[in-house]
Amino acid sequence: MSGPNGDPDISADNGIIEDDDEFNEEGSGVYFLISLLRRVISSDKDRSTRYFCAEYAAIDSMLDQISCCLDAIEQRNEDLTEKLHELLESNREARRQFRENLQNPRNPPEQDTRPHPPEDPGEASGAAVLQQPQEKPEAESGNSRTQYV
Repeated sequence: MSGPNGDPDISADNGIIEDDDEFNEEGSGVYFLISLLRRVISSDKDRSTRYFCAEYAAIDSMLDQISCCLDAIEQRNEDLTEKLHELLESNREARRQFRENLQNPRNPPEQDTRPHPPEDPGEASGAAVLQQPQEKPEAESGNSRTQYV
């Protein structure tokens, strides 16, 4: 049977909670669950015990895996935090040196005073210089031909 909202009809008389049960105010939910588990186990001891032991072992195994993963994440976080602090300190030092150089230019940047060879305008622009054809008349035939040199 169900109640008006489709919820199962559970009465207080079915023995789940008795008046003589003692609950601690701080963790009454935990103590209630423990007492409920004890009653279920005592009602069908063999089958329930095996079931709850298997469930407990599975949950324990999962919690161990989660704990290992969290330990690895925590270690990685510590390593990354250490690297971050090193980078921040390096950045602060570089900024400080940069500000000092801007405020007090002790050594101006060295300029290259060596003479540079003159640049070829064709090479500087990246354009290839093509050779112009030269005409050379041939004496025997009398025809003028264009030859590329």
